[in-house]
Formats: sequence, structure tokens, C-alpha cells
Amino acid sequence: MRWRALVLGATLAACDRDETAPPVPPTPTPTHQPKPAPSPEIEALIGDLTSPSYEAAERAEAGLISLADAAEPFVQKALDPATNLELQIRAGRILSVIRFGRILGPVAGRIFALGGGIDGKLRALRGHRLSTDEDQLGAEDAALIAQALLGEAQSPDAKSRLLREIMDGRIFAAAGAITALLKDEAAGVRALAVEAMEELDLTRSAHNLIPLLADSSEPVALRARRAMLSLLGAKADDMILPHLKNSDPSVRRGAIRYLAEYSTRIPREQFTAMLVDKDPTVRATAVEALGRLGARPYADEVAALCDDRDPEVRMQAVRALGRLTAIGHIGRVAILLDDSDARVVLEAMTSLERIGVEPYLDKVADQVAHFDPMVAVKALEVIRRNDLHTRAKSVERLLSSEFPGLRASAANTLIQFRSVESLPALHRALETERDGDVREMIDAAVRLLEREKER
Repeated sequence: MRWRALVLGATLAACDRDETAPPVPPTPTPTHQPKPAPSPEIEALIGDLTSPSYEAAERAEAGLISLADAAEPFVQKALDPATNLELQIRAGRILSVIRFGRILGPVAGRIFALGGGIDGKLRALRGHRLSTDEDQLGAEDAALIAQALLGEAQSPDAKSRLLREIMDGRIFAAAGAITALLKDEAAGVRALAVEAMEELDLTRSAHNLIPLLADSSEPVALRARRAMLSLLGAKADDMILPHLKNSDPSVRRGAIRYLAEYSTRIPREQFTAMLVDKDPTVRATAVEALGRLGARPYADEVAALCDDRDPEVRMQAVRALGRLTAIGHIGRVAILLDDSDARVVLEAMTSLERIGVEPYLDKVADQVAHFDPMVAVKALEVIRRNDLHTRAKSVERLLSSEFPGLRASAANTLIQFRSVESLPALHRALETERDGDVREMIDAAVRLLEREKER
């Protein structure tokens, strides 16, 4: 199998350079080229290759292919000085079939002698897969063809079609082609390669999924984790646990994600080690996993990460404390309302609402003046939900914000508060507002509050 694949790689480089004349794999040139012994039968067939009768020329081509090695030197001799285009095409095709057939077997040889690029070869592969003839494609030949087509499939679409042919044809021996595509730069191809691994139940190749458990594309990563579970079940734990100490941070992240989602036995000491990993992306993944697991015994370790130097880790830590409803660490959460990173502040506000925001309502409400509009909008939501009418003046100031959504949200909040005292500020805002949607919201606030004033 290996030598055939190596020879195949050397001969496929010339494929499809000429759509009319298929490539002819090179043959070794001996120091002394013996002249072929005369063969009237073969010479007659070669003569018929240029017959005006299409049927006669087709019969001659098929006859020479069937004679294989015996016909090869005669066909080569006829091709070398040939000026007739019909003879060049047919002789070249005969030599391609014979020589590819020598490498791949007769059926695969005919497929790779075809012109027309990968589409033609995929059609031929599909035809042989569905064939009921005795000349049906063998599993080994099909795998070699799939591996060779991998070299010709340059676009994500072509690679995807190749993977589908492998799956539809149940070409189990094509595991090499599938695992190669697990590393493809296109996320869609990687996802389909994972699907092929699972579809063909390639358990022995499951270790190739480990680098994808934390793939840059979340759909690919999710599919890889599910495929790992499907292929190995509980045995996947034994394969993945050692990778918590892998030198590659992305592999460590993938191991954490898988074990947090599917394992029933996560060693505490190993997960604790991940919380102090030297790579911040690993620390963030570990603390996120603990939050999703609802692992309250880890609350102290999670809270310690609220002081991490990396903002992503702090954000995941404060989010996890909210998910764990860690009332004992509510003060640590509140401190992060003053964090320099807006994402951390936003998560701190959300976590306080989960744990109990009442003691910190004023501090949360102060965030309406935050430089980040998402934080300010979140603060407005908290003010509205808790009917903090005393904050009306702070809300009025948002009517002059540079962010249209924030101005509209401020007008909506003043409507809810029935803040008649805010009418002067709303009138001023209406005079200067240029955004149609926001102007409509402010106008509605003015009309409603004017009616409220008249009561």
C-alpha cells in the first residue's frame, strides 16, 4: 500500500495539464531500449486508432488497453513521432491507463487516466462505487484515489465534495485523506472531516481530533468534542486527561472543554492547576468551565482570579461567581465595577443581579456615566427594573450621549418613571435630535409626560 501511494504521488504531478491528452506517467528508460518483437495483431490495432469509423477506433483502444504491458512499447513507438492529433490523444490515453493501472490496479488506473480535473474523477469514482460489475473498485484502490484526489482538491468546495464521496462510498480506508483535512484552513472543511470521522466510525484515528477540541471555530470545536464522545465514549477520558499537561495551550484548553462537558471524573488537583496555568487563555477556559459546571467547591479559587492581570480571566471569573451565586464573594464582584475593562464591568453588573444587587444598587446606577455604551445601557436597565426615580437627573444627561441607542433608552426610562420634572431636558433634546428613530422616542416621551402633567 505504502509504495503504491509513494509512486502515485510522483506520477500525479502531471495530471490534467492538457484536457485533450491525458497525462502519461513516466516509465524508467533503460540504457538499452530493445526493439519490440513484431506483432501483427497489435500493429493492426494501432492502425485502427485513426480509423474513420469511431466504433473501430474505440474497439482498437479498448483492445490495446486489455493487452497492457504487451501493447505498451508499440503504443509508445507510435506516439513518439505522431503528428496526427487523434493518434496523439488515443495513444496518450492508452499509455495513461496502462501505467496508472500498473500502480493502482485496472479500475483505479482508468479513473486516473481521465482528463477533466477533479470533477471528472469524482464522477468516475461515484460511478464505480455504484457499479455492480465484476470490475468494481476495491477498498484499497478507492482509498488511494481519495488520497490522490486530495492533492488535486484545492478549493474548500472540492475538498467538501471529496469528503462526501468518501462518506457516501463508505471508503473506510481513506482515513488518511480525512485526517489530513482535519487540518484544513477552511472551518467548513474541518467540520465535514470531523463528521466523516464519526460517520465512518474511525475509532483508531480519534486521537487526531484532540487539536480540534478547542478549534478557533466554535462549531468545529463543538462537533469535534461530540465526535470524540461518540467514537470513544468513556474511554475518551483516558486519552484526553494527559493533555491537561500538553505543551500546547490550545490542546490544554480543548482538554478542559471536553472534560468539563462530558467527563464524570475530573481530578481536582489537575483542574486547580489549570486555574493557575501560565497561559491566560487556559486560565480563562478553566474558570469558565467551572462556572458552567456549577462547581461551588471551587468558589474560593475562582474568586482569586478576579485579581488576575488578564481582563479575559477576570471577566470569566466574575461571570463564574455569578453562575455559582457565590454570596460569600459578592464584595469581590462589586469591586470589579471599577475595573478598567468594560467587559469585566458588564459581567460584574450581571453577576451582582444574580447574587443580589440590592446592597450595591447605587454603585451599579453610577455606571450610567460609564464611557462604554453597553455598560451604560445595562445600568439603565438596572435603574428601570428597580424604579430608581432618584436617578432621573443622571438619566437626563444621557439624552445628549453620542450613542443613539443610549439616548433612546434614556427617553424610554423617563417615560417609565413618569418624570414630569424631566420635560425641559426632553424639549431641549428634541430640538437638537437628528436621528429619526430617537427623535420619535423623545417626542413620544414629551407627549406622554405633557399629558401626565395636565392631570
